[in-house]
Amino acid sequence: MEQFMKSRSSLLNLQLHRDTKNTLKIVLLLLLLNDAFGVETYKIKEVSVKEGEDVALRTGETEIQREDDIQWMFGDEGDVIAEFNIMIKFFETYDGDDGRFGDRLELDRQTGSLIIRDSRTTDSGVYTVQIVNKGAAIYKKFYVTVSDAFGAKTQQIKTVSVKAGESVDLLYENKIIPKSLQRDDEVLWMFGKERMLLGEIKTKHKIFETYAGDDGKFEDRLELDRQTGSLIIRDSRTTDSGVYTMQKINKGAAIYKKFYVSVRGE
Repeated sequence: MEQFMKSRSSLLNLQLHRDTKNTLKIVLLLLLLNDAFGVETYKIKEVSVKEGEDVALRTGETEIQREDDIQWMFGDEGDVIAEFNIMIKFFETYDGDDGRFGDRLELDRQTGSLIIRDSRTTDSGVYTVQIVNKGAAIYKKFYVTVSDAFGAKTQQIKTVSVKAGESVDLLYENKIIPKSLQRDDEVLWMFGKERMLLGEIKTKHKIFETYAGDDGKFEDRLELDRQTGSLIIRDSRTTDSGVYTMQKINKGAAIYKKFYVSVRGE
C-alpha cells in the first residue's frame, strides 16, 4: 500500500509538472523581455562551433541540488526544449516546435547542462536556461553560432512557417527588403545539408534556371524573381520543410543567407 501511494504521488507530481509547462513558458517569455522591465540581465555568453560539432551549454553548476527545477529554452519566444526536475526524477528533451532538434539533445544529469549533438546551422540562436530552487530563479543566456561548410558564420536563421498548399517567397516572407540584382550577380539556391541545387541566376548571361531536385519533388513548383533573385515555392508540401541556402556572388565576394521552412499539414 505504501509503495502504491508513493507511485501515485509521483504520477500526480509529474502531471502537475506537465500541466504548468505552458504557464512557465509564458512567464519565461516575459522574462526574456526583462530589459524592458528593468530587471538585471546576465551578459550573453557567445559559443561558436563548426557544423557537425557537438555544443555543450553549461549551467555553471557542479552538481544539481535536490530541489532544482531546470528548463532550457530556444529563441525569442522561449520554446522549451529540455526540462529537468530531480525531485520527481523527470528528465526530458524535446525536438522544438518546428522539429529542428530531432533526437540530438541531451541533458547532463549531474550538472543540468544541455548538449547539442551533430550541430547544424539552424541551431544558431539564443538559448536560455532557467534554474529555480525554493522560489529563487537564476537565468543564463547563450548565443550559439554554427558556421557552415563554407566557413561562413550564420546569424540567427530566418524561419518561415506556412500551411501546406500556400506559396512561399523566402526573401519577402522574412521581411527582408530585397535589392535589385546587379549585372554581375550570380545566385545559387540550395536545399538541405547536401546543398541540392534548386535555382541558378547569372544576370550577365541572362540565365534564370530552376531545378526539380535530385528526387524531383520540386518539379514545376519553383520560380525565381528576376528582379530580386528571391526563390518562390508554389503549392508547398510538408516534404518541402528544411533548410534553404542562398549564395550570392558579385566580383568574388560571397554572401550567404539561410532560411528554415516549416510546412504544416492542412
